[in-house]
Amino acid sequence: DALISRHILKKKISTASSARYGFPIKIAILLLGLIYFFPGFWKLWGAGFDWIFKCNMQYQMYVRWSALNDWLPFFRLDNYPVLIVLCSIFVIAFEISFIFLAIRPAYRLWLILGGLIMHTGIFLFMKISFFALMLAYPVLVDWEMIYKKLRNGRAKQAAKDEINFKWKEIKWLILLSAVLLGGNIIAGIAKVKSYPFACYPTFDYMVPHKKDFIYYEGYKNGILTGNTHQIKERIFKRRPPTNIESVENNLLRSHHQSDNTQVAAIIKQIFPFKSDFEEYDSIVVHCIEKELVPERKNNFTKKIRLGVFLPHEQVSADSVLTQ
Repeated sequence: DALISRHILKKKISTASSARYGFPIKIAILLLGLIYFFPGFWKLWGAGFDWIFKCNMQYQMYVRWSALNDWLPFFRLDNYPVLIVLCSIFVIAFEISFIFLAIRPAYRLWLILGGLIMHTGIFLFMKISFFALMLAYPVLVDWEMIYKKLRNGRAKQAAKDEINFKWKEIKWLILLSAVLLGGNIIAGIAKVKSYPFACYPTFDYMVPHKKDFIYYEGYKNGILTGNTHQIKERIFKRRPPTNIESVENNLLRSHHQSDNTQVAAIIKQIFPFKSDFEEYDSIVVHCIEKELVPERKNNFTKKIRLGVFLPHEQVSADSVLTQ
């Protein structure tokens, strides 16, 4: 705001501190703290120290790798249980302590460093980007101190009347801040994922060593010609893995609830572009239960056919189930 006012709009600006800017920055820091606090809190509340010492992070990674079409990172962190435990301690400690450390300016640069390390690790090992969240990190930087140093310590001292800013002049800002903080506290307690109030993904549940997944088989003239890996690669060209993972979870949920109509409708949602699958006469969609360890990914303990997608025919939702 100051740079735009001074260099673009050519306005005179004061270099003094003002609640007009300081107050919203503090609110933004508290909001960041809330975003981190609830995922850490729910991990400990729901799973306790088992989340750390039973290497739950390892199986959280396995679920993500499966959703990414059996993708594997450049370094198999899961082969080193000690590193998994240390990373788990770091993640929970960072999330829970952030809001308490961020109110002290002396710790903020350390929080920036810790956040960059944590989110870079999550991206490298799970392909989950929190870049939008890291865009808020500049609120943790003491720009006034940097400005003063750039001015060789000759920055103007804040005038008394500006330090004692009239809070009633920013009453709407106070009201908006109360709504944002209160809304996100409620969303965090309720684990609501919505907008503008939300609880960030908590990853708080203990992952079983076996799990249900959606499995695809492509057929041409009655012969199996396409495996699940090839078909999902084509699906990912149109839709991001996170979106498909959510749709597949809905499909599994509908199957477990024996809602056949919803199962058929969701199968059609997965393949919105028939032209991408013209080389197949049919794609059979299964529910499988398999072990999460990548080396045992082909060890199915069950395989249930859910329905069929026909790329070359116009079919009703009911016929998807009966083909």
